Amino acid sequence: MIEFDRVTKKYKDLTVLDDVSFSISRGEVVGMSGQSGVGKSTILKLIAGILQPSSGRVRIQASRLGYVFQESRLISWKTALGNVTLPLRARGICPYEASATGRRLMDWLGLHGFEDTFPARLSGGMQQRVALARALAIKPDLLLMDEPFNGLDPHLKDNIFNLLEKKIEKDLTTVLYVSHYLEELSRLASRTIHFKGGKLT
Repeated sequence: MIEFDRVTKKYKDLTVLDDVSFSISRGEVVGMSGQSGVGKSTILKLIAGILQPSSGRVRIQASRLGYVFQESRLISWKTALGNVTLPLRARGICPYEASATGRRLMDWLGLHGFEDTFPARLSGGMQQRVALARALAIKPDLLLMDEPFNGLDPHLKDNIFNLLEKKIEKDLTTVLYVSHYLEELSRLASRTIHFKGGKLT
């Protein structure tokens, strides 16, 4: 599903990743930890094709990729439901089916009644749940999550993790999840990749 083969990524004179190799099999849920600035977000962006490696090779086998960023990155002029259905409409799904799928996901994440609310009127936690619903809407076979639940109420975070565990198992989704919190990683992930100074440790 994912293979990094001696990947190096530089930003001008700064080497963020240095000769990194690892692989993730289809259906695995893998955590990724390390201090800020060691290249975790860079790895997700390389997988998503947002960035290209300076050297080495990144191989991905995924037809539907979902990405939950640290910030919600919602489109301000679209409603919550409009944001969730955006990837479905981009794939040519009819408006009725896209709306039905989006509403089911929002209900599932405790957002019933906020479908027509614009992002500016949602709390930070609600925005992140909308972003998660958007990423899950296409039933991704690969889900990337970059510390999306920092700052959430512990009870709400616990509920989201319960739902995610069920969703991941049901859809057989491969997941790469970045977090500073080892207890989160140990809960979701079957194994964890640790980074320090741009290298695996």
